[in-house]
Amino acid sequence: MPKTFLIRNWPLVTSMIGILLAVAGLSYEIIFAGIPYQDPTPEILNNYHHQTAIAQRIYTVAYVFCLIGALSLFGKFIHREITQRKRPKL
Repeated sequence: MPKTFLIRNWPLVTSMIGILLAVAGLSYEIIFAGIPYQDPTPEILNNYHHQTAIAQRIYTVAYVFCLIGALSLFGKFIHREITQRKRPKL
């Protein structure tokens, strides 16, 4: 992948990384935390809470990446609209 593509489209790349992290967090939660037991022992309950907390951290990082990417895409769009607007000649 050319370096110029990443530099030119970093807001889109950041958003895509956020989406991939959200999918990774969901996968982690499904695989490791799963559905809690109906009447778990304290050890199983602590393990469940630990795995769920890790998944929540992954979700938080994913949301931050998506937010940064979305705001950057919006700012890039506004900047392009302002700079490409034709000014009336006097």
